[in-house]
Amino acid sequence: MKKYKLATLVLVSIFLMINTSTCKRNNAGDPDNIGPTGHSITLSGSANPDTVTMPTPNYTLITIKATRYDPDAPEPYAPANNEKIVLQPGAYGRFDGYNVNNTVSKYTNSSGIVTWKYIIPPTYTPRISTTDYIRAILVNEQDPNDTSISLLVPVNIVPFQEKNYIIISGTIIDQFSNKKVKNVVVELSTGAVYKTGSTGVYTFTIYGGATLGWYGDITPTKEGATFIPATIALGSEDAPIYSDYTGQNFYAVVKQEIQSSRTEIEVVAGSGGGYVTEMLYIYCSPDATFRATFIASSSVGWIEVGLTNTGPWSGSLTSTSPRNIHIKIDDNITGAVRTGDVVITAISPENAVSSVTISIKQEL
Repeated sequence: MKKYKLATLVLVSIFLMINTSTCKRNNAGDPDNIGPTGHSITLSGSANPDTVTMPTPNYTLITIKATRYDPDAPEPYAPANNEKIVLQPGAYGRFDGYNVNNTVSKYTNSSGIVTWKYIIPPTYTPRISTTDYIRAILVNEQDPNDTSISLLVPVNIVPFQEKNYIIISGTIIDQFSNKKVKNVVVELSTGAVYKTGSTGVYTFTIYGGATLGWYGDITPTKEGATFIPATIALGSEDAPIYSDYTGQNFYAVVKQEIQSSRTEIEVVAGSGGGYVTEMLYIYCSPDATFRATFIASSSVGWIEVGLTNTGPWSGSLTSTSPRNIHIKIDDNITGAVRTGDVVITAISPENAVSSVTISIKQEL
């Protein structure tokens, strides 16, 4: 019986030793979940500078670094040497030495890095800030169609702004004389108002227009005048303007008025068949150098008009403005005070149709 118990105890001990040794876990870790080989490459990238100002010629240096994870290496994160990287340009630029839309293929150096100059051409003139994206792709030599390892490098593009406002300006010009027209009220449809001075110039400063944009109408008004064009429209809701608009000129068709330097003349009657002459300066207002064609006529036979103080004299004449005209008043032998008129009437152009009357009184 004792021998049987001893044998049983020995068998149990041997079983426990075998079972314990086969179930014991060693110190090795689980397989890395990065990949079946325990190796992986990741990409990182940057642009220097990461912000460029346009439309000045500008470029940025794109740097891509490929890093290999190798758990068997002394330093698990090590440069990935001689890996093929494809760089794809963004929407607005190109790579130095290549045309637009051309890609660049480079192999990483011993530091795992590729670099290339990316150019934003000066012809690109953005109105608002935007971002361009350069794509870097790690090429899988076993499967060239595999683009799963890639990244986008952003390049910020900002418009060059010396000022954050725009200027809208122009001149009001008389259609016939090319003189500048003052006292014209110019209004923007957004509410601003400007009144022209002697230079005929108007100007508006629209703050924020260089970045936010602006659109609207410009309309001039002046009593007694029409304008060509009646209104100027700039931009639209879908396409506002972002820069200065100068030279937005209007031509004014201003009603000119014939005027005289004198509207009343009083003279004493001559004697012995003599006569007297009086001089007037005839012009157009508001533009004194406007040349309107006019006719001067007398209401009575003893008053005549001429272009010089010696004649020839007639009851009427046709000439242009501005100029001096002379009025001949014959000797009064009636024994009574006489009165009469000379009427100056503009006959062309259409915007100068008006008249002025010079009243003449001849005393004894």
